[in-house]
Amino acid sequence: MLVLCQLGQEAKALGLVELLTDRERQAKLLIELAEWLLRQPGRLEEGWQRCRRAAQVIAQLSDGWAKARLLIRLGEALSELHQQQEAERCWQEAERVLSALPDHWRKGEALSELVSSLAQAHRWHEAVRLIQGTWLQVVNRHAAFDYLPLAFPLIPAFPELGMALYDATCWAEAFLQGPSGPSSRSLLRARSSDPA
Repeated sequence: MLVLCQLGQEAKALGLVELLTDRERQAKLLIELAEWLLRQPGRLEEGWQRCRRAAQVIAQLSDGWAKARLLIRLGEALSELHQQQEAERCWQEAERVLSALPDHWRKGEALSELVSSLAQAHRWHEAVRLIQGTWLQVVNRHAAFDYLPLAFPLIPAFPELGMALYDATCWAEAFLQGPSGPSSRSLLRARSSDPA
């Protein structure tokens, strides 16, 4: 598609994209086309038209996983183009879509993509709010470890977070092993030798 654009045949590329019946693929290509147009001098309005069209196609998707991922991708594209309000709307909608989906490893992956996008855009407050909200809903050990990686994109900006997460994970693992587990005994010894 982008080859056609580079050859000056954007109308042909757009026509082919509009013929697609696979809405997910269509939305992906519209986002790529919008990015290309927005980077061309004097093509801002055309790029925005493709962004709006991509948003319309994404809204038609029934697959929540695909919808959330494409909203995240559109938000990334808009953020790269310094359109923070538009990007924020996409990310908020992606979060809303994800919150309605069942807990599943795919949800963890999609949430990680969203946190990464927010971190890349230096939207630290929103990223932390999303992580905290997700962790507060955890109801079992498996889910807790599934959602632990959500914080990983924040570690480069906040290195102390990495050590705190490691320490907390070790403590939780020892605690969950029960009082007879080897890690629990060392945890209790460390606590009894604490001068406080």
